[in-house]
Amino acid sequence: EPKERYETHHDKRKRKEANGEISPTVLSKIEWMNKRGPYLGIVAPNNFELNPLLASQAYVPYPSLPFIDFAGRRFRFGKISNQRVVIVMTGLGVVNAGVATQLLVSLFRLKGVLHYGIAGNADVNLEIGDVTIPKYWAHSGLWNWQRYGDGIDDELALEAPGDYTRDIGYLQFSKYTNGSDNLLNRVWYQPEEIFPVTGTPEVREHIFWVPVDKSYLNLARQLEDTKLPQCVNTTCLPRPPKVTIVDRGVSASVFVDNAAYRTFLRSKFNATAVEMESAAVALICHQQSIPFVVIRALSDLAGGGSDMSNEADIFGSLAAQNSVDVLVKFVGLLPPYGSKIQYGAGIDNELALEGGGDYTREIGYLEFAKYTNGSDNLLNRIWYQPEEIFPVTGTPEVRVDEYFLDIASKLENTKLPQCVNTTCLPRPPKVTIVDKGVSASVFVDNAAYRTFLRSKFNATAVEMESAAVALISHEQNIPFIVRALSDLAGGGSEISNEADIFGSLAAVNSVDVLVKFVGLLPQYRGSKVQSE
Repeated sequence: EPKERYETHHDKRKRKEANGEISPTVLSKIEWMNKRGPYLGIVAPNNFELNPLLASQAYVPYPSLPFIDFAGRRFRFGKISNQRVVIVMTGLGVVNAGVATQLLVSLFRLKGVLHYGIAGNADVNLEIGDVTIPKYWAHSGLWNWQRYGDGIDDELALEAPGDYTRDIGYLQFSKYTNGSDNLLNRVWYQPEEIFPVTGTPEVREHIFWVPVDKSYLNLARQLEDTKLPQCVNTTCLPRPPKVTIVDRGVSASVFVDNAAYRTFLRSKFNATAVEMESAAVALICHQQSIPFVVIRALSDLAGGGSDMSNEADIFGSLAAQNSVDVLVKFVGLLPPYGSKIQYGAGIDNELALEGGGDYTREIGYLEFAKYTNGSDNLLNRIWYQPEEIFPVTGTPEVRVDEYFLDIASKLENTKLPQCVNTTCLPRPPKVTIVDKGVSASVFVDNAAYRTFLRSKFNATAVEMESAAVALISHEQNIPFIVRALSDLAGGGSEISNEADIFGSLAAVNSVDVLVKFVGLLPQYRGSKVQSE
């Protein structure tokens, strides 16, 4: 029989906060602060960029309520140049940036969002320390990875129903192998699926380049003559940094320390700022119809090649301070309101920013040269990185809930349909508990990469969303379980176009198993916690 225990008031409050529910205490603080809004939302990537702003004399925190903590984030309230502001730090990468920005715009009354920080530079005509304000931002990490043997005129997997496109273009790995054959083939860049508040719920739209607010951009032009510091101690840049409006910036959850990829991003997209968060901020603001602008100071020439070989280590702090200085000046202009990758480095060489704990070699890497019959490859290798998380409880591992997993094991004898019309699978599908699944903003239709994921990570399910669901649930201490297989990623099964034929069957199977799983869960009543 299940044992019941009644929670104390403290237990109940902590459980609600851990489960992402807004407690009455926090909700009253949010409502109280919103009555004093609207605010400028200011989004910083990490402490390296946040701390100079908090230390700035221009920032004056509210004495009565300097911050509200919620969902693992701290929302700080104050004024800059007489403008009411609420500041939040995102953490590394597009998932963190998207989550933090969505919380910011959902919880608080905002009139605009300002995102600032440092970035890698893809334009050799600009210098370290320069502050860029791109007109457009794109997420350059959403790919459809094409299977080996298909050419640029071959339709991508799931292109016909509109899930993917060849309109934006591709990166072809063989171009970086002196013409040798490359099993990794090419990746096609994809627009984001978005669901703007001005559209119809659950009816998707697509966007690749997200424009910043035109009025903010025009205001930023007044900063182009801003004088910024040139030196760190006695080490100086070749010329004083400047503020410049540039055409484009790109973001992905990849620290780019690779000159070949930097050059590609510049030639393909005319990108200047290359970093890891801004596109997520842009996409959230665009969907929520909130004006935004991004201010990014250049900390290094991504992949090296400038006069300063270790420029990020030397001038990173200068770039961070420059971004804060320009942010503060921009706020003052507003009217009052009534994978690091580096060519030539070996596996024993420390990654950029590894010494500071930002990146690690513990998880391992994908080396492109292994897929080129041994030829040299300027793209070198990418090292997989753990996510930065901000859990409400500090739990160390991201794991599927053990209790949910035990329940799921009861479904392993579930009978599932085998055929679509008259086309049948070799055997009836089954429910099975597997070791690992992996997600990335990449549609994997490439057998070489599929084989790598299996051998490297023992991955079974390869898809694009579940890890984000897992990370958020883990941070908020909410039990979760995550999927049905629609195809052998990259081909090679007996069914050559398996996803087109059996995709609907796999979707129905996942729903059937979900419904059966829900039916096995015990009921939850009120504030009583039931446990085995």
